[in-house]
Parts: sequence; C-alpha cells; structure tokens
Amino acid sequence: MKIVFENDNIKVYLNKEYTNKIDINNISKLEEYLSRILFRLKNDCQIEIIGYYELKILYDELYGIVIILNKNDYEYADLFESQIDLDLNINKTNFFLYEVDDLFVIDDKLLKKAVIYIYKQKLYLKLISNIETLEMGRLLEFSNLICGDKVSKIINKGKIIFI
Repeated sequence: MKIVFENDNIKVYLNKEYTNKIDINNISKLEEYLSRILFRLKNDCQIEIIGYYELKILYDELYGIVIILNKNDYEYADLFESQIDLDLNINKTNFFLYEVDDLFVIDDKLLKKAVIYIYKQKLYLKLISNIETLEMGRLLEFSNLICGDKVSKIINKGKIIFI
C-alpha cells in the first residue's frame, strides 16, 4: 500500500496482492473493504478523514485498485464535525499506464507483455498480460503509475511504438 497526499486529496495505491480477494462487482464486500482501509488510514497512519469526500475507485485487473479521496469544501462544515460522508464512484473499465524514462532499465521479458506508447516525448507502458509480483515491483521502481483521465488522453493522442 502506498499513500500519496496532494493538497486535500489522498491517493491510496493497492496492488493486486492487496486486492486479489476483492470482487469489485460485489458492492457490499467492497464497502466493507473500503471501511477497513479508511479505519487503517485513521488509526495506523494517523490520517484524519472527516467531512464530505468524493471517493473514486480506479480498477485495473493487472495492477489492482487506486482509491482517490477528494475532499470537498462543504458550506455547512459543522455537519461533518466528527463523521465522514462519501460519494462513491467506481471505474471498472479503466487500465493504468506506467511512465518510464528509459526503456533499457525495463526487462525485455516484461516489455513483451506490454504495448509502448509515446506522447509528448514521454514513454508509457500498457500491460497486456499478467506479470509476477517481483516484475511489478521492478516496473514500479522505474516508472510512475498513471491512472484516471490522463490515461485516455495518452492512448487517444499517443503513438504506439515497436522495439
């Protein structure tokens, strides 16, 4: 699990090792899992999550789940003095890209399991088949995970390159 803070937003990255037993289509199980994650953020990581949040779940079957908590400024902040209210949005048709600076640091075996895009002089990998946990760790070590709206822009406007 990786946690990134951006302004009032929190991104939680959960690779498939964390989420392999979660059925993204079973809302009640997913809510239970999210509740445990929020509890863990509060108690183990000392992150105060109070107020009204838009909770966005991005799912990639080859990576796992990215949870984005966007804090919304609400006019009546005292209503949420000690509680949390969530607006849940699940994107199951998404996939992630991996921005790499240098393809030579990526193993050839892994490159055969990916499509390579170039967009604005940057290279992006899109996985097309499962990779081992160790391979994923190496990929994440040498790349930045790209998810959300930026992915579709890269796919639509970028060019596929072959090596």
